[in-house]
Amino acid sequence: MDENFSYRLRSMIRTRELSCYKLAKLSKVSKGTISNYVNGRITKPDIVVICKVCIVLNVSPSWILHGSGLPTLCESDIKYMRYKVKNHMSRAELEKIRNSVNRVIDELILMHEKYKALEEFLGELQKQQSI
Repeated sequence: MDENFSYRLRSMIRTRELSCYKLAKLSKVSKGTISNYVNGRITKPDIVVICKVCIVLNVSPSWILHGSGLPTLCESDIKYMRYKVKNHMSRAELEKIRNSVNRVIDELILMHEKYKALEEFLGELQKQQSI
């Protein structure tokens, strides 16, 4: 990410005549996060947060993050960002899914081990019956 991200963000906030508080409220992002972005304390901004901020500021994420491309958004950019924001899962939701998947995998491994043990037992039983 370009080191002038915080400068471009500050500039757009001033251009739109907003405060960090107002931007936070409109974008539904915490004021602390906005403040950290503006002051350069966050080096790897979350893409969903950036999308929310860019929608409010009507500015391209590519431009605000890297200074590349056009600063203004087109309608397709806005639709894409709204889609990303709407379909974003929180870390807690991802962790729940990960834990559920791990439990299912553990159960499958256990079932497979039981099946193998049963298979071995039946094989031994067949050997004993054929003798």
